[in-house]
Amino acid sequence: MEISLEGSRFSQRRLEGIIFPFILGALVAVGTYGASMATIPFRSITFYSQIMLYAFVFYWLFQFGLFIVRKNAVEEAGTCISGHVKGSNLFHKVCSFEYVEGVLPSIRDGLRLFVCWSPYLVLLYPGILYWDTGDQLGQFFGISVFGQKPGMIWDHHPFVDTFIYGSVVSTGKSLFGSYQSGIFLYSLLQFIVIDLVLAMWLGYLSQRGATKKWLKYVTLFIAFFPVFPVMSLAMSKDITHAAIFLLWTLLFSTLVFKRMEPLRHMGFDAVFLCVTILAALTKKIGLYIILACLIAALFVRCRTYFRMMLASFGIIAVLVSNVVIPMYFFPVLHVIPGGPQAALAVPIQMTARVSAYHHDDVTDSEKLAIDEFLLNSWDELGTKYIPYISDSVTAFNVRDPRKQSDFMRAWLSIGLRHPLTYLQSFVAQESGWISFVGSPQLGVPSPPYSTVPLQMQLATTSSVNPDTFGRLLPNQEPNKQQRFLKNIIDTIMSIPGINSVFYIAFWTAVLPLFMLFLLCFYRRNISRENIIELTPYFVSWLSLFAYPVSLAINQNPTRYMFHLVILLPLMLTLVTTFFTSDRDCLERCVSGFDRRSKGSVVACEHADRDNARMVDRGKELNK
Repeated sequence: MEISLEGSRFSQRRLEGIIFPFILGALVAVGTYGASMATIPFRSITFYSQIMLYAFVFYWLFQFGLFIVRKNAVEEAGTCISGHVKGSNLFHKVCSFEYVEGVLPSIRDGLRLFVCWSPYLVLLYPGILYWDTGDQLGQFFGISVFGQKPGMIWDHHPFVDTFIYGSVVSTGKSLFGSYQSGIFLYSLLQFIVIDLVLAMWLGYLSQRGATKKWLKYVTLFIAFFPVFPVMSLAMSKDITHAAIFLLWTLLFSTLVFKRMEPLRHMGFDAVFLCVTILAALTKKIGLYIILACLIAALFVRCRTYFRMMLASFGIIAVLVSNVVIPMYFFPVLHVIPGGPQAALAVPIQMTARVSAYHHDDVTDSEKLAIDEFLLNSWDELGTKYIPYISDSVTAFNVRDPRKQSDFMRAWLSIGLRHPLTYLQSFVAQESGWISFVGSPQLGVPSPPYSTVPLQMQLATTSSVNPDTFGRLLPNQEPNKQQRFLKNIIDTIMSIPGINSVFYIAFWTAVLPLFMLFLLCFYRRNISRENIIELTPYFVSWLSLFAYPVSLAINQNPTRYMFHLVILLPLMLTLVTTFFTSDRDCLERCVSGFDRRSKGSVVACEHADRDNARMVDRGKELNK
C-alpha cells in the first residue's frame, strides 16, 4: 500500500494556498477595525489595503507551516512508534515518554507530564478562583447570590459545576480544616485528570501513525507551555468542561476511526454516555457542541445499528439535560432555572446597536415584543449599549421567557432593515477572536483609537466577589511565589517571536484556518471519516462566536478559548496521520479497509486483541 504525496511545485501552491490566507487576511482586517473602532470602514481604501497586506503575510506563514509539517510529520520514514521506549540508561527510561495506549503506560506518561507541571502546582497554591466561580461556591455554602434566597442555586452558571466545586471544597475543608485546602484539592484533581487524558491522547496518536519527531515536539510544547498548567489549576466551568470535552473527543475519535465498532462493548457505551452527559451539563453550549458532533458521526460508513445507537445517545443527553434534571432534580436540589438570555446574547446585542444608532426606526409591535421579553426596554437598550460586551443589555435575565418567539420575530424584522448594523454589532462583539490588537476602552472607542495587544491573560491569583464567597475566604494580596510566576510569564509574553503564541487570535483565527488549509491541500488523501473526526475541534471553534464577550477589557476571555489551545496540538497531530508517508509503518500495519477509504491505518499488528478483531471486521465489511 502506497500513499504518494509528491507533486509539482505548482501543486504545492495551488488555489487553496491563496484562498485561505486571503480569507484569514480579511477576517483579521475586519477584526482589527471592529476591536479598535467598533465599526468596519467598508468605503475606505485603507481597509482593503490592509486585507491584501495581511493576506500576503499569512500566505508565507502558511507556506512555512506547510514546510514544517511536511518535514517533521509527513516525510519522515520508518518512525512508527510502538511498544515501550528502550533507552540506553535509567535516566532515559524514566524520562522518555512511552507513547503507548493502555492504562499503565498512560499513567506513567501522565506522571511525566505531572512532574513537568508540578512547579506551577507549588507556586500557585492553593489554586485560582475566578469571580464567577466564587459566586457559585457562595451559593453552595448558603450565601445569597444574584438576588436569590440563601440556599438557592441559580442555573445561570451550570449547577453541575456548582455542586462539583462545592462538594470537593467542602470535603477538603472537612478533612483539612480550611477552604484553601478544599480549593487545592479540587485544583489537584483537575490537574491530574487533564495531564492523564493528555497522556492517553499521546499514546493514541502514536498508534495512529504520528511520527516520532512530531510527537516529541508536541510533548515538549504541552509540557513546557505555561498556559496548560496554569489554566489547569483554575476553578472555572470553562476549564472543567475543557477537561471533560478533551476525554470525550478522544472517545469520539476512536469511535469514528474504528467505524463505531467499540459500540459493541457495553463498558465503552457506558463510559461514552456518561462523559457525553457530563460534557453537556458542565457548560451551557456544551450540549449543542455534542449534538453537532453526533449528527456528523451519523455519516460514518458503518452499520445502521451503530447509527441508531449514536442517535439514542444524543436523545438521552437532550432528555437528561432539558427534561429529567429540570423536572425532577431542580426542586430537590433547590436549583432555579437560568434564563435564555445567555443563548441570545448576540441577537440582543444586535438589537441594542440598532436602538443606539437607529432608535426611531422601530414599529410599535417590534417595540412591544422587545419590551415584554427583555428586562431593558427599547429605550434603555440604546443607552446601555457597549460594543464589546452584552452583559449590560442582557441584564442576566429576561422579563418573560414565553415571549422569546415574539422577540426573535422582531429581531429578524429589524435586521432586514438594518443588516449592516447587525454585522457591525457582531464583528465588534466577537472581534477579540480575529484581531491581534483591540481598544483599551470598554465604551464606544473615540479618536485617536489607541490599541493594546490582545494576548491571553493567565490569572495567577484568585479574584472573588467579597459579597459572596469572599465572606468565607477574603481576597488576599499575591504572595512572593505568585508574583514571581507572574513576572516570569509577563517576561515570556514580551519576547518577540515567542509572544506570538500568546495572542488569542493565533489560536482562534490563524491556526483553525491553517488546519482547513492543510485539509484542502491534502484532500485527495483524506476520507469522510477523517473530516468527521475533527468535528469536535471545528464546532467548538465556531461556538466562540456565540459568546457575549471576546476582548480582554473587563473580563478574561482566555478561559473561553482554552479548549482550543488544549485541542489544537492534538488535532494537528491527528491531521498529519491522515496523509502520512511513513511507508515502513504502513508495511507493519494492517489496514481494516481498502484503498477506497483513502484513509489511515486502522490497527497495528502489535495492537491489542480488540484492535486485531477490528481489522478482521473491517475486511468483512469491505467484502
